[in-house]
Amino acid sequence: MRIAVTGCRIYEDKRKVREFLSKLKSDYGTDIDILSGGSKSGIDTYAKKFSLDFGFRYIEYNPFFTVHNLYSRFSKEYYSKPYHVSQFHKRNEIMISECDYLACFIYNTSPIKNIEVLLKAAKKHEVPYVL
Repeated sequence: MRIAVTGCRIYEDKRKVREFLSKLKSDYGTDIDILSGGSKSGIDTYAKKFSLDFGFRYIEYNPFFTVHNLYSRFSKEYYSKPYHVSQFHKRNEIMISECDYLACFIYNTSPIKNIEVLLKAAKKHEVPYVL
């Protein structure tokens, strides 16, 4: 099973993320891939930390302007490109197309462009999601 765990960069409720991943482990064991966007703040940070703590396979869909790392989804030649905002949209589209389920953690109920893009991709690829 491949679960994308992502959402707001300002998300700070790490307890909720820990509980979500703990329940996954309890229900399904550790034979799960956790996919996340690789942001240095918010939900992506907690997804990485707790995925590794719980023994899940962690796959990072970091944008192509960043540096390749141990968890990067793509090979080295895809990274260290010049920055362009479209890289976030492309990254989200690929990540959602490769997951079975999307867990999207949001900070509040106000619409955020990144969240709208994630949910649009989930609907397009018929990926079930929870907010």
